[in-house]
Amino acid sequence: MGLLEYYRLAPQPAVLAACKRLGDWLVRIASLMLSDEIREAFGAKHFASSYICWMQQTEGLANLYMVTKDERYRKLAEQVAAVIERRPGDHVHGYLTSLRGVMDLYQATGNAKYLAQCEDAWADVAGSRDALITGGVPEGWSPNNHRTEGCGECDWARLTLMLWKATQKKVYLEAAERTVFNELAFNQFSTGDFGHRLYTETGLPGQGAARAWWCCTLHGLRVFPDVEASVFRPTTEGLWYDLPLDARMPQWETEAGALQAVAASTLAENGTVQIIITAAGTGPDSLFIRKPKWAETVDIRTVKIRTSGSAREYPAGDGYLGLERVWTAGDVFDVKYAMSLRREAAGEDRAAYSFGPWLLGASLADNPEYFNELTLENRLDRGKERAITSGLQPKRPFLVPIAATEVTCIPAEYPDQPGRVVLRAIAEQTGLETTGWELRFLGVKQG
Repeated sequence: MGLLEYYRLAPQPAVLAACKRLGDWLVRIASLMLSDEIREAFGAKHFASSYICWMQQTEGLANLYMVTKDERYRKLAEQVAAVIERRPGDHVHGYLTSLRGVMDLYQATGNAKYLAQCEDAWADVAGSRDALITGGVPEGWSPNNHRTEGCGECDWARLTLMLWKATQKKVYLEAAERTVFNELAFNQFSTGDFGHRLYTETGLPGQGAARAWWCCTLHGLRVFPDVEASVFRPTTEGLWYDLPLDARMPQWETEAGALQAVAASTLAENGTVQIIITAAGTGPDSLFIRKPKWAETVDIRTVKIRTSGSAREYPAGDGYLGLERVWTAGDVFDVKYAMSLRREAAGEDRAAYSFGPWLLGASLADNPEYFNELTLENRLDRGKERAITSGLQPKRPFLVPIAATEVTCIPAEYPDQPGRVVLRAIAEQTGLETTGWELRFLGVKQG
């Protein structure tokens, strides 16, 4: 895949020849690798060297077919796609990479059965115990699901975004948004690396975390372009702003005269994203702003308009607000997302907290007194949460000050001495040294 992506960027015969040699080798060994003998011999017990190492060749083969139109690569990719399966205890990264390859096969052939295969597989994971509260997935499928892995998290985000682009079903966009704002940010280390985190029924301890620079960091870097390319969506109807993130539209993918923009987010500080129009046609055009489920309202505020006249605002359906006007490069406006604290049941009398798109937790770095011998029995006084004023926030990278919340805590050891615990976006872990987090909390017993 690295060679193919390089070839697409800078076509050179020697690079393509190397890709074809790899493809031809896969074709030569296909009859052996597709045999029942090999499938059975390399079961889930082999984990990262199990049969997933063959299944994930769909990605390279499908993309090699796109470049060369050699039918041998397409046929082999289809044969491999037919034997993909999710085995209990097997390696998540290999399985999800295989499905991303099937999505590439769908793009290359237009055969709807490959899209259906990936949708069914995605739904199977999303409805299982392997769908984590953070929006991620584990390193190994149940029952081997004791820790996460950056590779698998990034695969999950990329596959979900591919399904969103192929189907326009909002379940995929919302799931990808949760993964990007929470699991990807939490999994990234302060060094920039991605890697492993252990997890329990109630949280994510700091012990056992490891930077997997030999693999996870590579895939972490690969996910960023996919995320940015999913923020804006140009269509014949206009330009859609789907994810409240920083983004610059890739100009080579946009037709001349079409509406283009960049987005600069201060969502974490004040709930606002600024959108700047960088190119526009001569006639009226529409910009569509999505209202996420976690936003109570979305307010459009003009900062600078270079030509006279107001924009026509109208509901565009499916949670989008349309803005139509004759745009000019240099027009600027703010999108303000109204957000508030949400508390949701999380099983066994426990609750989880969110603010906007962010999952909140109690970190050991901010709450050393909360983490003690009976941590799991500490209780939060639900209904008495309050926001922390910005002037009292620490100074550190990747802070999400808008989400910081204080809650009264009844410690298990000394229940007659209530204290306070600070809940913060788990995304802040990116800017911290590795520390422990609790995510599911008991409430104060009534009566």
